[in-house]
Amino acid sequence: METEDVEFFGAGVRLSGTITVPSRASALPGVVLIGGSGPSDRHNGGFFDLLRDHLANAGVAVLAYDKRGAGWSAGDWPVATVDDLAADAAAAVAVLQAHPQVTRGTVGVLGHSEGGWVALRVCAKLGTPRHLIINSCPAVSFAESEVHALTGAGAEQDTAAALFQQLTDAAQAGLGYREGERILAACQHEPWYPAAAAGGFSLDAAAWSQLGAWGHYDPRADLDQLTTPTLAIFGSDDLLVPIHASIQRLRESAEQTARPQQITVFPGAGHRLQAGTGPAPGYLDCLSAWCRTPRIRP
Repeated sequence: METEDVEFFGAGVRLSGTITVPSRASALPGVVLIGGSGPSDRHNGGFFDLLRDHLANAGVAVLAYDKRGAGWSAGDWPVATVDDLAADAAAAVAVLQAHPQVTRGTVGVLGHSEGGWVALRVCAKLGTPRHLIINSCPAVSFAESEVHALTGAGAEQDTAAALFQQLTDAAQAGLGYREGERILAACQHEPWYPAAAAGGFSLDAAAWSQLGAWGHYDPRADLDQLTTPTLAIFGSDDLLVPIHASIQRLRESAEQTARPQQITVFPGAGHRLQAGTGPAPGYLDCLSAWCRTPRIRP
């Protein structure tokens, strides 16, 4: 494999990433990897390294980049909106499209977790990627996915919904994250709280800023106008994603827009599609087969 570090500009910020291609190959399809929530860099905790190596060995050019405010990229991720991040991703698509070993018009996007919402916005609003892969990404609202995670930890549905609404209202009213800490303090003796905290339900200044930027996000409008051929991948044991509700939303919107769509659920796999000590059987091959197959919009 051959690698090339690149710099480019997204929505007003300088971004940094790496293009990986098979050695001495040409006329390649390509895919841009878009990381999930938090300060996701081009490695994404090693998860994107796994995808990059497999895809490049399978004949696909890959661009993975540091999210704004992470790694070598400038900017501030906690306050970035879905439109900010989608503009960054669209710039990454343009960079890979211009690579001399990549066939123009063949570049798709793969968004993991929150990155799936970003990839969805790129395809629905900008229309440039050839195909879309949403990987462990809810097809329901930010609020619904957070409430799902809390109920999975043992909270009652109404309790979880009320708590998340209270936190979102405070964050979007411009109150400081100390107000969020005060709200959460009232829950810390609830029997479900330790499990929720162990699953990542916590609060700091960055998470509070992100809640202000994302609290009311819902992918419904993007899904309802999406025509890009779509592969949606889930792990059956993913506790962070409401899988059944997401599949229903994907199917309903695909029927409305007549987009080609494949939904695959890997048994026993978690949020990063791992089953046991490695990737779920067939997961990596599913990705590479999708990226190598020409896609035509309806």
